[in-house]
Amino acid sequence: MLLFPLAFFVAMLTQNQTLLYYSHVMPAILWTGTEIFMGLVLGPILQKLPIEARKPVLTSLFPKVFWILPISAMTTGTAGWFLAHQMKDIIPGHPWPIPLIFAAVIVAVLTIQGFGFLLPTNYQIYRMMRSGTPPTREQAQLLQRRMAAYRVGVTVQALAQFAIITVMVILAA
Repeated sequence: MLLFPLAFFVAMLTQNQTLLYYSHVMPAILWTGTEIFMGLVLGPILQKLPIEARKPVLTSLFPKVFWILPISAMTTGTAGWFLAHQMKDIIPGHPWPIPLIFAAVIVAVLTIQGFGFLLPTNYQIYRMMRSGTPPTREQAQLLQRRMAAYRVGVTVQALAQFAIITVMVILAA
């Protein structure tokens, strides 16, 4: 998993444009694919299962997701920032082209929501499942409210992921 930040670091040291693209695109594919798969495929399947069946899947999945998503998101955004700086020199007449501004806004939304809400919620659920003690009534009610907000957050993340892919296609064209 540390391959992507390492590739980014080497790209910066060597000024290798191809490696910089790699360190932006590959973790972006992993990040986007993981989030969309989990939100559109795994999430609906797990919701239909009883909690006893969900618990082993989620307690195995969460520790990996805690590494994969933040590392790939940070590497994607950081490498994208450096690529954007290089692109502003390529596109004449625009110090910051509109698609790059949109991309920066979308990345800001993804980052704030991902690190500020989704990741802490995932961690809270993981801790509850690992504790072995059932949640109190108040904890269960709080968790239900957070999960309702979480579903909205995941939907916003998926829409933002599709939006940034659209922006990247526009930039590449």
